Amino acid sequence: MKSLQLMFFALVLSLASCESDYSSSQNTDSGSDSTGVVAETPVAERAPAPPHCDTTGTLLPGNEKWMAEEQLLVRILASGATRDERLGDSHRMLEVYNANCEVLFSSELEVDQSPDFPYTLARINYSKVNGWLAIQGFSQFYLLHLPDLRLEGPLEPAYLNERYSEDAQSGRINKLEVWEDYLIGQAEDLGTFVFRLTENGPEPVLPIAEYSADGGFEYHSLFMLQSGKDPERQQLLAPEYNASTGSLKITPLLKTPQKLNGRLNPAFRDNRYLVIKAFDEAGNKIPIAIDMLLQKRIPLPDEVARMKDTDIINWMRSNS
Repeated sequence: MKSLQLMFFALVLSLASCESDYSSSQNTDSGSDSTGVVAETPVAERAPAPPHCDTTGTLLPGNEKWMAEEQLLVRILASGATRDERLGDSHRMLEVYNANCEVLFSSELEVDQSPDFPYTLARINYSKVNGWLAIQGFSQFYLLHLPDLRLEGPLEPAYLNERYSEDAQSGRINKLEVWEDYLIGQAEDLGTFVFRLTENGPEPVLPIAEYSADGGFEYHSLFMLQSGKDPERQQLLAPEYNASTGSLKITPLLKTPQKLNGRLNPAFRDNRYLVIKAFDEAGNKIPIAIDMLLQKRIPLPDEVARMKDTDIINWMRSNS
């Protein structure tokens, strides 16, 4: 009888132990709040992995991009169709695949200066808002609209004033970046340029002012671009390219987009010092002083801000 009691007691302990282990494992996989109600922890969504599609040509590093949200793989290849008999590989075959590695789009890009000058996917190259992907050549570029796989180009930079080449490297596009609804680029010796990215296609945007520095061998441009949801408010940009680092500094000159009067007297467009008029909520004019050489906004003391534009410019000239 005693042995039966011991066996029964051991069985109860075994069941209790199993129940305790089961509860512990459940708590590991799910969470509970202070009320003791168990809540399942959602599994984090993972971005779809890029497909491993066969490469039918030579692929340069960085010339393949998996657009996870669009489920598209974009490549620029040097294929047999683009190979040059004298210069060899020519990286200008644009291909777009779906997640099943089916080719949805293919286009042979135009030779830019020489067959051995490759096309590349710009580093900061895509905006999910407008769906345009930037493709950089030597002196021209393309834009691919991913929603409908529509290719625009080749496109060339547009400038306010006529440009003159200094040597064979003049006009080489050093940088392309997508900023909001705009494509901003910089070309060797020629300066910065801007294209607005619309659903219908890219449109060149000319600067409202331009300053020739370094004896005319360097150009600084000031752009007034619509920014944000209010079409009546603009932002001022003076993009600055750093040749040492290869970076394009795109820093807005205004803290927030404002209502601006960008109509400047043509005689003042090539001045180092500019005064742009902004309007506050009451419609009052507020002067914005800009040093085109330094490509930055100059803070104005209250007494200077109340002066006429010519006096403000003289103050900036005296205090630079």
